[in-house]
Amino acid sequence: MSRGHLFYMNIGERLKLIREKININQANLAKDLGISARMLREYEKDKFCLDACKIQILINKYNVNPTYLFLGIGEIFLNEEISKDYVKSFKNKYKISDFELEIIIQELLSSSEIRLGLLKLIETKKKNKNFTKDIGDIIGLLLS
Repeated sequence: MSRGHLFYMNIGERLKLIREKININQANLAKDLGISARMLREYEKDKFCLDACKIQILINKYNVNPTYLFLGIGEIFLNEEISKDYVKSFKNKYKISDFELEIIIQELLSSSEIRLGLLKLIETKKKNKNFTKDIGDIIGLLLS
């Protein structure tokens, strides 16, 4: 699978790839996420959206890079030090509540239009020398 193809995968496909990369079966990952294996299969088929709690588990327990999960950009995994404080620092940096973060995550996961809009914004920002691939900075632009 080419790197370009990874960019166009949906979130469910990226979730499945992450599970395969950490070498865990559906039953065990489902248990860690507090869901059934059947529900995990539905997530991997992109039929349902992950909620913030499950995303937080993926970040904290497996060091999953949320930018990769949402948009297919960057490395699949964060180093351990970054992942432990990622959500906390994001919330502090942009002064958003847990509720607001949940809304942002749900919108990113449920709306292909928003994801495509963010991808277009990212492409535009790439031309700017101060561009960063951190989804937090992109969302921060949208919130400001």
